[in-house]
Amino acid sequence: AEIPKYSPTREAMGYQQWGALEAMLFGLRYIADSVDTDETSMIRNMIEMLPELPEEPNIKYMKLMTLGQYARFLSHHPDLMMDIGASLIFDGLSDSQVARAAAVALKQVAQFCQYSLPLEFFNKWDQSTVESFNLNLRIDEECEVLAAISICILEMEPN
Repeated sequence: AEIPKYSPTREAMGYQQWGALEAMLFGLRYIADSVDTDETSMIRNMIEMLPELPEEPNIKYMKLMTLGQYARFLSHHPDLMMDIGASLIFDGLSDSQVARAAAVALKQVAQFCQYSLPLEFFNKWDQSTVESFNLNLRIDEECEVLAAISICILEMEPN
């Protein structure tokens, strides 16, 4: 496969180092719908290793997209969502290179997990949280973020 010339990250990081990792995450995303929600070993380990993967933007993007695809699994394992998913998503929303992937993941998680996540997850959203996001996005990307945030707002406890 030819590597696009416009991507300085690929050249700086060395595509060979992370290309296989990106492909593995893509494969894991592809099988997410067929994973049994009661499976507790392999998928749990996979989700637990996501924060340990490199912070290279393409890998970060795929980590978030993978996390979102496993929202159905996470709805049966809210501890993983609280311990790992929340920090990945909130960090992603603060990074304009991956904010759209974080918004997609948040939207998927919020839709699947709204009844299984503790309210503290949804109550993390306040004005200062939203203002801290580095949203320098296209309008379609902003729509993804706003849709995700609106799902969370629906679940928040009134103050």
